[in-house]
Amino acid sequence: EFLSLFSGPGGSRYALRGHDIPISINNNNNHNNRATLQHIVTSFSLFFSPSNHQDLPPPDQQQLMESNIMLFSTASLESLDSSSSSSSPVAPSWLPYPFTRAQLECLRVVELRVACAERGLKKSGTKVVLQNRLMEWVTEQHQQQLDENNRRKQQQQKTLVDPALDYHRKMKQQRRNNKNTNKNNNITQLQQQDLEDDEDSYDKTFTLHPTGLYLEALSRNFYTKTAKFSNLQVQQMYQNAKHADQNGDKQMARQILYQLHEATPGDGRVIRRLSRLAMELNEHDEARRLLQLGTRLTPNNGYLWHGLAQLELQLTGNIHKAREYYQRAIRVDPTSSPNPYHAWARLEQSQGNIRVAAALLKKGLRYHPNNNNSRLWHLLGSLYRDAGMYVEATHAFEKVMQTTNTNKKNNWSKAFCYTEQAYVAYEMGHIDLARQYMQQGIQMNPRHSQGWLSLAQLEESCRSENGSNNNIARARLVYQTAADTYERSRNIYHKQSNNSNSTTTSTAQPRIPTKPGDKWLALYLNWAKMEESYSNNSPKNYYSLADKVYSRAANVFPTEWRVFLNWAMYQAKRRQLDKAKITFKKACLKSGRHTIEPYRIYGEYAMEIEDYDVARMIFFSGAKTVSSNHRDGNIKGLAATLHSWAICELKLQNLDRASELLERALSLSDDSEEKSQFLSTKATVECMRQNYRLAKHCVTLAIYGASNNASPRFVSSLWNQWATIAEKMDDDGLAQYCREQAELVKEKSELLTSPTPVLAANRIIKESLGKAPWYNKILRDRFKRDFL
Repeated sequence: EFLSLFSGPGGSRYALRGHDIPISINNNNNHNNRATLQHIVTSFSLFFSPSNHQDLPPPDQQQLMESNIMLFSTASLESLDSSSSSSSPVAPSWLPYPFTRAQLECLRVVELRVACAERGLKKSGTKVVLQNRLMEWVTEQHQQQLDENNRRKQQQQKTLVDPALDYHRKMKQQRRNNKNTNKNNNITQLQQQDLEDDEDSYDKTFTLHPTGLYLEALSRNFYTKTAKFSNLQVQQMYQNAKHADQNGDKQMARQILYQLHEATPGDGRVIRRLSRLAMELNEHDEARRLLQLGTRLTPNNGYLWHGLAQLELQLTGNIHKAREYYQRAIRVDPTSSPNPYHAWARLEQSQGNIRVAAALLKKGLRYHPNNNNSRLWHLLGSLYRDAGMYVEATHAFEKVMQTTNTNKKNNWSKAFCYTEQAYVAYEMGHIDLARQYMQQGIQMNPRHSQGWLSLAQLEESCRSENGSNNNIARARLVYQTAADTYERSRNIYHKQSNNSNSTTTSTAQPRIPTKPGDKWLALYLNWAKMEESYSNNSPKNYYSLADKVYSRAANVFPTEWRVFLNWAMYQAKRRQLDKAKITFKKACLKSGRHTIEPYRIYGEYAMEIEDYDVARMIFFSGAKTVSSNHRDGNIKGLAATLHSWAICELKLQNLDRASELLERALSLSDDSEEKSQFLSTKATVECMRQNYRLAKHCVTLAIYGASNNASPRFVSSLWNQWATIAEKMDDDGLAQYCREQAELVKEKSELLTSPTPVLAANRIIKESLGKAPWYNKILRDRFKRDFL
């Protein structure tokens, strides 16, 4: 059935199924002739491939087949001789129609193109392309032949079935059924015999050699890049974006980060940094889109859910939504980072939910018992301090110090720990020890803005106790030293003039931009507030100090709208109308589309000086500017601005527009006290329309919403407003009852010793949580001096 080669001294003979075929071969070129004979052998094997005797031709056709073989071998050798002498582009005659790769590799480019033309294939391309094209055609031919053989075998099986084969198939199927029913049992003897039979039937001598096409495809896949950037390139690009961000090149940082986001769409670091840059550039929708896209791509990334909660608080102030996102961050990834526990606990602390905040911190400490938990212990100690549990607070701060000693990466938190220990010492009456703790924290980290601010406020609070101006001078010196230290670190220098209290600015080198999370603005604003408070009953030069501090802050932070807004409010309080208007306009321009608060305060100032037309234009401009940057219209502070706008329209007797603005403000607000103020104004509008029943309904809703959280004075005014409406409805009994309730609420408010008569006692406690212990003292003293 197979061709065998018998080499002799004068030539070679090929045998095919018992028939010898003599072929004369020149021994002088034995190497080339052997290669040719190998092609002939392969060609014979392709033409006469059937291996069973059933596929042999009948005896009367064997002679015809032998003659064809002789003709084929003779023509192959003749074509070999002619191909060596002739250079015409003709495929060799020995090349079979379905050839092998070994035969194909012997052909030249011209012969390959002729072979492609004979088979109806394209002739263009290099040698490798032509070989691959021809081998694909051979694969298709073999597949067609295999399908034809399978079809013939199926037809034969239908006509003739071997009983032994049928019995073997039935037994094999039965053994398979037994195997499925006894999955957990050992392999039975019959199954072992079946496996041995299968192994015996497998031809172990057969080996599958990979083709050149397969090897080429494997090499191509190996050298093809599956990612746009390697891991090293990703790290380098992220560091470059980080440095560009720190150097103030926001656009370059965004460009690099967007490339990284395209290559690694699930990287939470890249998404969070892109979102923060979008917020700094007042692109709030883009910041929200990035975080929401990241949570959809990687829903188990708690870092992104944490960022979405922070964004919700910063943009809309929606506490319920922020809590939902914090909860999702902890649920999907409770062990990766303690930051969600810390941020959520800070939120609950700001809302007065001390027990919930403590429970969250303790849960975070259970998941992070050893490392990266210093900020959890720090906040837990602050909660204990607010509750008066000073021993527990001291123990928590000792834990912070232990963590920072074992982990050198958290040495920066020691300064915060010293500040908190100073708070505890101040609460226990050890003022000198508190001052010493804060000085240690500043020495450890000279750029610790909270430590400088706390030390200055400590000196100011000491003045409020003994009435000495020496402590104000010491507080002023602390502020100046802190500002000089910070400005030197950013290459911003202030030269002293002849007057020791005045400063002039000169920049020797290009200033370093502010870094993300810079808290030094609060120090400048508190310094200016201190100068404002102590300039009322002081010599004239004290008044100039507040302006100079604001001017210095505006030079250090030229893009911060809060500096210009506070400065404008100070000028308005001093009746410097022209300067106040110019500074208010600067504050609105600096805020851009970021916030609407400068427009609201500027409009209220215009209403205060009874310039209602200008106030209306300011409110309209602010609402239009900020709303263009938010698609959903849920903007922090927009409801309060619309309420002020409605009051302005009410002054201009535009009742319909005022009513529409109030309805819009009510739909945007989530605060019960804020809604109570809106409803009170709505009741006033309906009274002017003489719609007393609707006005009564609005004021009752306002009292219900303000009964728990609002100040007693505001609740008393609501009862008096209800009494006025009842009198207009000729209901004297209800009016008398409302007057009595207003007096009761007023008496309760007089019993409260709050530092400001506007705020309720529970709000004062809520706002003082997490603050310095001298916060209320400073606030009370400044408030009293402003009203003297």
